[in-house]
Amino acid sequence: MRFGLYLIGRPSGADRPSAPIVSPDFLVPFAQHAERVGIESVHFVDHIVFPANPQATYPYMAHGRYPYDNDEMQIPEPLMLYAFLAGVTTTLRFGTAVLVLPQRNPLLLAKQLATADQLSKGRVELGIGAGWLADEFAALDVDFATRGRRTDEWIQVMRTVWRDRVASYHGEFIDFDNMKLTTYPAQPSIPIVVG
Repeated sequence: MRFGLYLIGRPSGADRPSAPIVSPDFLVPFAQHAERVGIESVHFVDHIVFPANPQATYPYMAHGRYPYDNDEMQIPEPLMLYAFLAGVTTTLRFGTAVLVLPQRNPLLLAKQLATADQLSKGRVELGIGAGWLADEFAALDVDFATRGRRTDEWIQVMRTVWRDRVASYHGEFIDFDNMKLTTYPAQPSIPIVVG
């Protein structure tokens, strides 16, 4: 059996402080201890921005309210955490639970993930979702209505540029010919898990 950890802040109303998951003084000993005791992976949440007063209904709770206290906790950029923690660990794998895929440029994301995978010697995996927070999509100027189709296409784009040393892709949202990513994953392809 393999065990992974999911790092996020504290639920609203909890009587304990949030873990300082953007502090190197917390992250380094935490990751090294997790590795020593046999934890296989650490997973991080993703939101690029978050509205102070969300209008969107949180679809994963019956009451529809977002259950975390964003005033106290921070949500660091997960790929930066991968690269940082790769330098202080040797076996721990890194993932997202989940990265909001359609908000990212798939070519830039493929390059960032390939770089993190090289730095970690093949310890990166990518948990993805299409996203639920329409307010965030609006702030990023990304069409919320097409997020599902973009998610499907971005997966294909990333797998294409990781696989083909000279890649071409012709889709609904992105179109290119004869491009080189210039940095490729250490793994044959970075595992993608849909959340």
